[in-house]
Amino acid sequence: MAAGLHERLGRDAALLLPLLWSPAGGREREIRYAYMDTVSRLYSENFAQRLGDWCRAHGVEHIGHVIEDNGAHARLGPGAGHYFRAMAGQDMPGVDIIGGQVVPGFSRGPFGNMTGAADGEFFHFGLAKLASSAAHLDARTRGRSMCETIGAYGWYAGLRLFTWLTNHLLVRGVTHIVPHAFSPAPFPDPDCPPHFYANGANPQYPHQHVLSDYTNRLSHLLQAGTHVAPFAVLYHAEAEWLGEAMPSERPLRLLMEAQLDADIIPADALPAATPDGSRLRLGGETYDALIVPGSASLPAVVAGELLRLDDAGVPVVFVGSVPEVAATGDAVDAAALRVRFRHISQKRLVDSVVGMTDRAVRFDGPAPELRVLRRDVGDGDVLMLVNESARDTVRGSATLPRAGAVVAYDAVNAALTAVPSRTAGPSTRIDLRLAPGEALVLVVGAPALWEGLPLRPAAQAVSEVELAPAWAVATKAAGDSRYSDWGTLDDLRPLSDPGLLPHFSGTARYTAEFEAEQPEGGHALDLGEVFELASVRLNGVDLGTRVAPPYVFDIPDGLVRDRNTLQVEVTNTLAKAQPDFFSAFAQQEPSGLLGPVVLTTRRERG
Repeated sequence: MAAGLHERLGRDAALLLPLLWSPAGGREREIRYAYMDTVSRLYSENFAQRLGDWCRAHGVEHIGHVIEDNGAHARLGPGAGHYFRAMAGQDMPGVDIIGGQVVPGFSRGPFGNMTGAADGEFFHFGLAKLASSAAHLDARTRGRSMCETIGAYGWYAGLRLFTWLTNHLLVRGVTHIVPHAFSPAPFPDPDCPPHFYANGANPQYPHQHVLSDYTNRLSHLLQAGTHVAPFAVLYHAEAEWLGEAMPSERPLRLLMEAQLDADIIPADALPAATPDGSRLRLGGETYDALIVPGSASLPAVVAGELLRLDDAGVPVVFVGSVPEVAATGDAVDAAALRVRFRHISQKRLVDSVVGMTDRAVRFDGPAPELRVLRRDVGDGDVLMLVNESARDTVRGSATLPRAGAVVAYDAVNAALTAVPSRTAGPSTRIDLRLAPGEALVLVVGAPALWEGLPLRPAAQAVSEVELAPAWAVATKAAGDSRYSDWGTLDDLRPLSDPGLLPHFSGTARYTAEFEAEQPEGGHALDLGEVFELASVRLNGVDLGTRVAPPYVFDIPDGLVRDRNTLQVEVTNTLAKAQPDFFSAFAQQEPSGLLGPVVLTTRRERG
């Protein structure tokens, strides 16, 4: 460090080190930038890249992550100073989501978790994008990125939340999910629960395969083709080293809330960026514009690259403010950026850039919780759409940026269903309805993409009947071999209510009989609210298990009769019976089947 700083500054840096902490009328910027630039490059060369080279020389791959929390990825202390330099030697760049960092409904910070105040904007919009962006820009990764997740959330977290987190990561381009959720220690182990198996004590473990199969299928599918992100957002590390700076996740949030996908790109990558008409090519990606978060200053070398791209006709958009050029050793006038560019406000960002691209999914109204991923597979697109809202349903029409037929892929049941669509020029329109937490995977394009695969016809509901029978309830704790009769419920209510079973963790079996006025035709069963896993048998036939909403089950033709027996097994988490330190920071959910339970009669759409 000493030698590197002396070479950069042309003098002994020791006397300047106090300026790392103390302001000096702007003169501190030079030493702070030189220090952070030098140390982050040394870390990259001597740790990240050195380990990666050793691993590849010995026939293994180097994967992992650094500490990213609340912007630490661009700082020292717990962080490595620069996320992209820290990942430079990795075969699969990564991040981690543990300890309640990402929580449904808390996408605006700060909010409290076990570490103190969590920055919801960073964790929801910046964290996963760091990993997937690094993978998209580095050919060695083959587009792969990873996230270590699930650990240290506490026993309140089960497969329902894990499914939400999995969708959160997949729709942001992360390809590999690494569970931090196993412990061989005797139960209960206080070290970072939940644990999938927990020596047989976790009642949800028999259904773990449902989420694992779902994850593996989508991870495989969403690595096909080429990722399509209309926009690039400049990584903010260098700007932050120089002073006040908007974090990259701020414009990312504004774009993603308008279904406009983007990658984060580091300034180190700009020299390799190639203008292609008005677009920017970098790695395997093509971007319609480069968006620069506002800041007080930028290094001269970065400013020079932005000016070069602007000269070539690539749109460069500054959000919030246009910086000055800091004196960092390169010859660019301090006012060059402010002379050339004008900034736009955060409020106007989406309106200013949406017309620059024709490669994004367009929704016909505001849907700030709707996230979109697009993969171009040549003759078609694979799209993932996720409603991340904890309470609101997304309804409306979506315009998909590809003409062709549309099918939906149910990754739980590995099934394809036709989707009614309307082709308009180079685009296709569909009607969209996504329940809170629901994910939809679409394949759009030439029918040859799914030729030879079983395809279910599109169906529509023609009648709905709410089932309100008396429910006989029996319970079984994890590890028990038999159910014990508990009682009867005339109206569905949480079993965790006072006076019922507030400390019960395990499986509750609900059994009821009902009559069907229209037994003919196709049917589906919607359980409504469930906490949190549901396995259904109708007239003795297993309809499967759902570990997350929507709790909707297809019913085979001919199974519904005039009189029917319905059995629903609902499994909660261990939080009620095993309160733990981590769960103390979470909102507790109820237990059981809450409904309403609805039997839908469906007809094939013409």
